[in-house]
Amino acid sequence: MLIATDSLKKKPLVGALVTGENEEETTFLLKELKRWLPSGVNFMTIDFSARLEAGVNEVFPNVLLQKCVFHAIQLLTRGLIKEFTRIKKEHLLDHIEEWIILGRYTLSLEKDEH
Repeated sequence: MLIATDSLKKKPLVGALVTGENEEETTFLLKELKRWLPSGVNFMTIDFSARLEAGVNEVFPNVLLQKCVFHAIQLLTRGLIKEFTRIKKEHLLDHIEEWIILGRYTLSLEKDEH
C-alpha cells in the first residue's frame, strides 16, 4: 500500500493498493498526486525505498527529499539486532548454556535445602 500524507495538516492526500511498490506503480501514484494537488511540492519525506526515490525524482525533480526518521530507526534497530545475534551465536552461546545449566543446578540445590 502506498500512502501520501500532508504532514503539516496531518491529513492523507492519496493512497493506492499496489502489488509490490515497484517503480512503475510508484510513479503512477506520484503523477496522479501531482495532478490533484493545487500547488507544487517543495519537500517530501520518504522511507529508504530506492524505487520510491526514483519515482519521486522523476515526477518531482526539484523536491527536497528527507528520509523518514521512523524508518531510519527501524533500519538501525534491525541492523543492531542482527549484529548482536551474530555476536551471541559466535561468542556467548556456550557461556549462556553454561549459565542456564548452572542456574537450574542452583535452584535444585535450594529446593533440597528446604
